[in-house]
Amino acid sequence: MQPPISAREIIRLASGTLLSGWELVTPKGIAQDEAHNVWHAGHVEDALALGTGAVLLATQTGGVWMAFPGAGSAPVALSNTWAQVDFRCLSLGSKGPHHIYAGGYNGTLYETQTGSLRAVARFLRSNSVRGMAVTLGIQSPISVRQLLDSTEAALFDWAPITLVDPKGASAGIGDIHQVVVVSGLQPAKIVLGTEQGVFWSDIPADGHSYGFVAAVGMPKTRCLGLALGSNNFVVASPKGNTSTANVNGIYKGDWESGILEMRRATHNGDIDFVQWNDAVVASSAGDRSRLYAAVSASGKATMSLREAAAKAGDSESPIRARNLAQRFGLSPPISLAALIQKIEPPQGADSLYAVLVSSDRGTTWAPCGPNGQVSESVRDIAFSQGGYDMSIAVSPTDTNTIAVGWRGGPWICKNSPTGFTFEQHGEEGTGSGASPHLHADVHGLHFDPHDSQGKTLYACTDGGVVFTRDLCATFDSSINAELANLQFQASPERSFGGSGPAGAGPSDVSVVTPGLAAGALQDNGVVFSFIASDGTHRPWQRHSGDEDGQLAILLKNNLLLAWTNTEPNPRFKTGPRARVARWTGDHFDPVNFANGIFVTVRTPSPTVSKGDFLINPIAEHVAHPAFENPVTKQQMFAIAANGSQGPDELWGLFADPDGSNAFWDFLGTVRLEPDENISAVGCDTGFTVLVGTTKGNISAFDIPSKRVFARTDSFNSPGESILQFSFLSDGAAVARLASGLMLFDPERLVSKSIAPNGLPIKAEGALYFMAIDNTTSPDTIYVATDFGVHASWDIGENWLPVSQGLPIRAHSSTLRFVEEPSGNRILYLFTYGRSAWRAKLS
Repeated sequence: MQPPISAREIIRLASGTLLSGWELVTPKGIAQDEAHNVWHAGHVEDALALGTGAVLLATQTGGVWMAFPGAGSAPVALSNTWAQVDFRCLSLGSKGPHHIYAGGYNGTLYETQTGSLRAVARFLRSNSVRGMAVTLGIQSPISVRQLLDSTEAALFDWAPITLVDPKGASAGIGDIHQVVVVSGLQPAKIVLGTEQGVFWSDIPADGHSYGFVAAVGMPKTRCLGLALGSNNFVVASPKGNTSTANVNGIYKGDWESGILEMRRATHNGDIDFVQWNDAVVASSAGDRSRLYAAVSASGKATMSLREAAAKAGDSESPIRARNLAQRFGLSPPISLAALIQKIEPPQGADSLYAVLVSSDRGTTWAPCGPNGQVSESVRDIAFSQGGYDMSIAVSPTDTNTIAVGWRGGPWICKNSPTGFTFEQHGEEGTGSGASPHLHADVHGLHFDPHDSQGKTLYACTDGGVVFTRDLCATFDSSINAELANLQFQASPERSFGGSGPAGAGPSDVSVVTPGLAAGALQDNGVVFSFIASDGTHRPWQRHSGDEDGQLAILLKNNLLLAWTNTEPNPRFKTGPRARVARWTGDHFDPVNFANGIFVTVRTPSPTVSKGDFLINPIAEHVAHPAFENPVTKQQMFAIAANGSQGPDELWGLFADPDGSNAFWDFLGTVRLEPDENISAVGCDTGFTVLVGTTKGNISAFDIPSKRVFARTDSFNSPGESILQFSFLSDGAAVARLASGLMLFDPERLVSKSIAPNGLPIKAEGALYFMAIDNTTSPDTIYVATDFGVHASWDIGENWLPVSQGLPIRAHSSTLRFVEEPSGNRILYLFTYGRSAWRAKLS
């Protein structure tokens, strides 16, 4: 470069010499049944149908997408440049059909920029007002407002909203669960259902700030339900509290002198408010005066003895508890609480307690059904998982038709004078009666208000989004075919997910078969992808069910070592057990992961017997396996530690060269301090295991001699958890902590911090994974943050960003380097919400 020298240009040119740019491993989702066009994807929270035929999707950790149902076009990621991408809900705004709000976790709130002429110019690729008018078919005189209203540019141009009160202080809202816009007022209002209650603000003119204040009159607790009623009313459903049951229920909000005043609605029927837990609410887009609510049960109940006697059909006065107890088989001494609960047992916690209806704009509510009784409004629907799976929607053309989603679903419900009926379209979990398009955990339901028949419904689940155009007679999951929002598991220091153990790499890449990758997914089991004979990357294939995948490691002989959170056999100890499967060229054998080959213990330890299982250890592959079991002559391909049985024990997985006859052999123990646990293990050749702990200590364990020959507490310890090891060419290792990197050389007893010159730890947060390219001199270190990937070509002295082509907030999970047999050097990045990516290194 010649002067003048620009730092930005140095970064651009230098990072470009390290890799050519990132691309998706495969743009495809999970091919559940490719022949029948059945696809699953990652976690989708909400859908919003637009009048153009497109639909917006809010995903839990993958941002906002625009999809085109039935059109055969791939969904478009709208949030690649957003700093926050964790969303729960969508809502139309008040500034026209292209004004949209997206709300989510940690107070995330975005809106489209409907008044941005610059966005229109960028969208139409023109800086001429006249040229833009010609493109849009606008005749002179040209109106800027007409230009803005005649293009969908706003859907591609969003801006974050700062959640402050009118004085500019933080509003303290927490997660945003629902957004409602009241367009009928001047100025229009935006109302948020949040973790801290209901908040609202005037919707300001373009260029001005929002000012959020708490609604008056309702509990300041989690509010999962928020809906718009007629005449600008809103209804909300704060979380119930068994100790203050008298304030549980639905609240109706009126605008009094421009302020949102919430009052507890009147509730009729036999509702027991001690059983009231969470509730979701919805109104019909065609008639806002009709509203419904679905309530989950707290698992507790209370009644007076008089009410209990009436329930039991006993009209005696005075009430004789002894007689009631005898009728229900209770022997003295008699507990009144036990007697009452015997007569009217509480519904199970998290089950569907009741479905309520209001026909007067939310003023009064009663259980659905001809007699207004809770029992008429409910069926056995269990497990909302603490409000995680609760949704309700009302048909825009028939206010007597609603959809309900829970752990399973959707259910189509009909409310009539003669009864309230449930029509099931999804089993609990993924039972045999469920459509293969559907996935468990229904988070959002959305009727398309533009369908004059009222039969188009979107169901948002942990497996993506499905839609039906015939009110659940048939389903279509084709949107998921190219919805690249898979959530590859991460360690629990992440803000999301991470049921996998700390220090483990939950996803991996083959070092012998180019393009073969496997990973553990949140709610979608263990999946793999490979390069077919035609040179294309196959869609992700499921090797296990739709449970939580926890670890998927590809060993050097292409043996897949994996486990999930499912334990189908109750006679075994609880907790994930490792299974193995061998690569055949186009699948792993055995195909059925649930009946796969369990890895049992061959050489026992003091706490684990021969033939038993290691329960939920951390594990990693051996990078360059060379150590053999002296008795069996098998090589050690993986290491493990920190199982539920022996927290100080180290284990090796030994197998034949083709991956058969895999067993765990006990290697030895390491010394741990009180309240100290192993948090990471690493092994390069199989002779030395590095062990990192939650207190920042590192031990070097020699496998042949079964002794520890180096430990950092004798000379230097960082004091925080060691999360991963990667090995340099000279035998030293780099240890990853959340806050930085350490260089550890057990032979020379060297342990020192790596200065993060150019590594933006303060700006981008924790380090989530690292990988080392040993083919360069010196070795090149790559490390991932939540925002992207950084590289150092001088052992950590200096760093450059190498994220070209990645979303700004990718939610990095696992980073892997591989040198293929052809000599190609590839860096893989698995993410928690944006699937998996690869970049060819220069």
